[in-house]
Amino acid sequence: MRAVNRAARLALYVLLVSAVGSCARQQRPADAQPDCSDPSACLCPWRSVLRLDDLEALQESLIPQRIVRCPKQGDCFWRVRDTSDGVRIDHRRPDRTKLVAPVPDGTIVAHNNGDLGAALFWVSRSGATRRLLGNPHVNDLVVTKQGVVAATGLDHLIDGSGQLLLIAPGPRGEWRTTPFADVGAVAYAATVAPDGSTLVATRTQLVKVAPSGEVTILHTGRWNQTFAVGDDIGTMSAFAPSSIVLTSGGVVYIGMTGVVVVLTPSAAGGYREQWLAPKSCAGTTT
Repeated sequence: MRAVNRAARLALYVLLVSAVGSCARQQRPADAQPDCSDPSACLCPWRSVLRLDDLEALQESLIPQRIVRCPKQGDCFWRVRDTSDGVRIDHRRPDRTKLVAPVPDGTIVAHNNGDLGAALFWVSRSGATRRLLGNPHVNDLVVTKQGVVAATGLDHLIDGSGQLLLIAPGPRGEWRTTPFADVGAVAYAATVAPDGSTLVATRTQLVKVAPSGEVTILHTGRWNQTFAVGDDIGTMSAFAPSSIVLTSGGVVYIGMTGVVVVLTPSAAGGYREQWLAPKSCAGTTT
């Protein structure tokens, strides 16, 4: 049995080394721009961090089903980040299996393996103690003045249900979860607004959740549909928001599979919706 286990470990090691080597070969130099002529380039994230200047708006007639098909968009998503130099954009492989948020006495850790299960823990600073807080499918964790807010939900190309959970100390100081707000569809990504409210990108909408838990729908988007990833078997993918940034000017950026969606406040009220992709992709969309 030991010989079998040793052989299995050796086989796994060889597989991992091969995968890492393949990924290293596909990654681009730090200053390289995406090459949309190579569908396999999306198998590993681009090393380069893009700026908004590297993107351009997709034609309205191509939204939402006929979006960018270079590179293979079903394998990666765009992640937006707010930095001191403005909004920055990374290309990432989907990996929501573990999320962490710091708290005064340790860390809140969420594991999300989709249909295979999920778990939410409080872990002490030393790591010696952990306490199970529940089994919600957590898609994002954000730290607020009230505690840690967890955006949750699970769906399968059709609208599932989602809610925000508030993770905060109880009367005796123990961390616990309580339902905070029902946002209807799956809550994929969240961020904290200057007024203390939480902005949430769901499967279908952008919503605002006040500290009281009151939910206001700010915008209903076009990302609730699916698109063909461009492979040989007709695989369909959801857009699945993965990150959200709110700028000081009130502009909202949502990173998704395939595109970055920009919501700009309109003088008449509401938002103007644009879909962005790298310039080389936007020029070759079919």
